[in-house]
Amino acid sequence: YIHLARKVKPDARIVVGGSAFSCFPEQLIHQLPEGTIGIIGEGERAILKVLEEKDLSDESVVYIKNGSLIRHKSHGFINLEDFTPTDFSYITEIFPEFHQFLDDEIGIQTKRGCPHKCLFCLYNVIDGQMIRCRRPAVIVEDVAALANRYGVKKVWFADSQFIPTKRQHPVVEETLDRLISKKLNIIWRSYLRIEEINHTLIQKMLTSGICSLDFTFTGSQKIIDNLQLNYQLSEQIETFRRIKEAGFSNQLIKLYMPLNSPGETTETLLETIKTCRLLYDIFGKGRVYPWLFFLAVQSGTRLEKKLIENEYLHADYNPLSYNPYIIKKLLYNPPPLGSLIGQSF
Repeated sequence: YIHLARKVKPDARIVVGGSAFSCFPEQLIHQLPEGTIGIIGEGERAILKVLEEKDLSDESVVYIKNGSLIRHKSHGFINLEDFTPTDFSYITEIFPEFHQFLDDEIGIQTKRGCPHKCLFCLYNVIDGQMIRCRRPAVIVEDVAALANRYGVKKVWFADSQFIPTKRQHPVVEETLDRLISKKLNIIWRSYLRIEEINHTLIQKMLTSGICSLDFTFTGSQKIIDNLQLNYQLSEQIETFRRIKEAGFSNQLIKLYMPLNSPGETTETLLETIKTCRLLYDIFGKGRVYPWLFFLAVQSGTRLEKKLIENEYLHADYNPLSYNPYIIKKLLYNPPPLGSLIGQSF
């Protein structure tokens, strides 16, 4: 498509961004027409400079010039507190197909950045480790516009974590308070870290319309530590009990379970099964949904580094290869447990 765009509009300036480009900028830029500007990470400032034909040397961009790769790096992040409400009228004007998506979940971002250093995750690379929040009034104005003007019923808060740490509780609470005061007929969900949430926050999540708890889950402390998820399983179980006591009844508990993670054994699998059964006892089996998935080996993560050190991957492997043997390795499910888990999946 990008080469077609260059053919159709030979004089146009082409700008490419998005999370996939941020993961593989130096590999992808070589596959694009010369002169293409690639934006790594956040793009608000950079795209304005492109439009205004300003210097890009202090933005995170990459491009090819005279056959050589040029890469610059930004020294600051976007301040999300400056963001105004989304102009949905403009979006529908330039993207009339917007109306075809309104029956599904609509994503709204409330914050960027993730301070956690999970072994397999790239959020803290793409968004940075510093958490920056949009103003709750602006977030809720977006939700209200979608609900009242377009009839949207389901919202997905598209953050790395809706509640990343205890420090964000005040912003989350104000957002939920404003949602409750608007009396909107919506349900919402997001990825969560739940080990530190208190009874008051749980109540406000329920009253504002949360429909499920969605989070990465393993029932073995050994695997939690191996994946560097940075919490105690015992604390998480106590939070589950508080959630049930606060009135969780019709909501779902969605457990995204990376089985056969590094260090997985028959014993840790049995521990996870035992913990799942404990959650069945707390919430009822029909409310707990374990979703099996395999860790994707992402460029720039500590999982990739670990697998190269262990010679599971060659140091010079191509993460964008179409080779089926490499692709299979990048969906991490090695022997001896891989065959059993693959059949179960």
